[in-house]
Amino acid sequence: MKKIISEMNLSDYHPGDYLFGSNQTPSTTKIGENYMRKHFRKVKDLFEFGDDYTLYGFKHTAVVNCYEKKRYL
Repeated sequence: MKKIISEMNLSDYHPGDYLFGSNQTPSTTKIGENYMRKHFRKVKDLFEFGDDYTLYGFKHTAVVNCYEKKRYL
């Protein structure tokens, strides 16, 4: 993820832009309300995850895992 973000050249954009804008790049217009849900649905279907797996749950798990790694280093 670090590599992808560094390749986005974020310093070329206005600091007030949304990181994930309406055209999938930093923009003054934010992405639509269900944009991420639609893409996450593809991942859920591919791996045959049930409805109890949510985008928020994956995000939360990743944050906790990163915190735990740094905590014990």
